[in-house]
Amino acid sequence: MTRSLIPLFAFAVAAVFAAAAPTDQAIVATMKIVEAPNYTWSTYVPSAGRALPVREGKSEKNGYTLVTFIDPQSPMLRQISRLNDGVVMAVFRGSENFVFQTSDGWKNGAELPPLGPRRRGATGGSDYWIALQSPAEELEIIVGSYSELHEVKGGVAGTLSEDGARQLLGSVKAPAVTATGTFILGIANGVLTSYALDLSGTVLVGPPGEEKESPPQRRVLITELKEVGRAKLDVPDEAKAKLGR
Repeated sequence: MTRSLIPLFAFAVAAVFAAAAPTDQAIVATMKIVEAPNYTWSTYVPSAGRALPVREGKSEKNGYTLVTFIDPQSPMLRQISRLNDGVVMAVFRGSENFVFQTSDGWKNGAELPPLGPRRRGATGGSDYWIALQSPAEELEIIVGSYSELHEVKGGVAGTLSEDGARQLLGSVKAPAVTATGTFILGIANGVLTSYALDLSGTVLVGPPGEEKESPPQRRVLITELKEVGRAKLDVPDEAKAKLGR
């Protein structure tokens, strides 16, 4: 390389590293949440220029997630609210193994009354089903599946691969058929403080063997993270026993 080209080459390398640094830092900050022993979180949906809370919780790595659902809209969660003096609280161990708090103790889906007309003595069974990915699980999917990442004010933003968007939009019982998604990671002083997901697509809905593709849907969620490594989860022994400890 000639002497005249050396300064130009050095400048170009420095520019590349300077441009990459914020995105690299964001990935490192995100993985710190994925690997954190515990944390608290709150999830919101945007509405008329405001962020409305929909759930808040505490999660521990490879352990329990304690969730309170705020102003539940689904028939299932409204029924739980009636069974527990207006409060909807659940404990998850994994994304689909859960129990709900009721005025008569912690119950799994098979122990709850049906949502619709059933024969006397019948239980809810499959009526009560919900899947919940913890923030760490969502962030791990984001880090492992983004197809593009760029710096924005207050953090970084990116585009999800189709597979990543499908994992975040769907679930085991309602898998995504089509999906697209974008995300924003909010970074402050090198720490991930929040993230937003904007997902669109379709999922399979209906009883086994009769599934149909849903109409197109869009899901926009904003999650704030706090008390990373300092959260304390007080999971009742009864809930642990129902979840198989």
